[in-house]
Amino acid sequence: MAVDYDSFLKWALIKEPTFAVGVPLAKEKDPLTELPEDSETPSGISEYTYQQTTIAFEEALNRCASLKRYMRDYNYTNLVFNYALHISIVSSAFEIKKDDEGNIWNEPIEPLQKLYVQYAVYDSTAGIVTSSSSGGSSASSTLPKSVTEGDLESSYLISTPYGVQAEMYFEQMTGIII
Repeated sequence: MAVDYDSFLKWALIKEPTFAVGVPLAKEKDPLTELPEDSETPSGISEYTYQQTTIAFEEALNRCASLKRYMRDYNYTNLVFNYALHISIVSSAFEIKKDDEGNIWNEPIEPLQKLYVQYAVYDSTAGIVTSSSSGGSSASSTLPKSVTEGDLESSYLISTPYGVQAEMYFEQMTGIII
């Protein structure tokens, strides 16, 4: 699999079919749903999703470039794709507004923003519950080493399943001088 935006987009559409926004992704052109030839946005995704994923893909590619020589091609591709999709979701921040019962009352429109809400990036915690108690309503948690010794981005990586995958690859690179 090539590490280019088109391959990433195909992969992302498989992982998150909601990106397709109801537009068929068939190879045959459908004049009712196909975008004009001069449009740069691939058919099947919104302009917002295209912009966010393009920027995130370039960012992931740049941040991971120095790791390429230490990884197998398949692992490197998975790292870049997962990291890019994670960045796309996290950077599409949606201002969550809740009512008195804690329910979201302003639903997002864009697929990336819906994923932002679905994965609860806005209130995710990086801790792992290690024990709990029912009678006294007690709970304790520990933070993963990568978060306590890492940075804010490490805690954000844990907020999406794609970030978790990327974090696993990053953890394997610990100790390599880049």
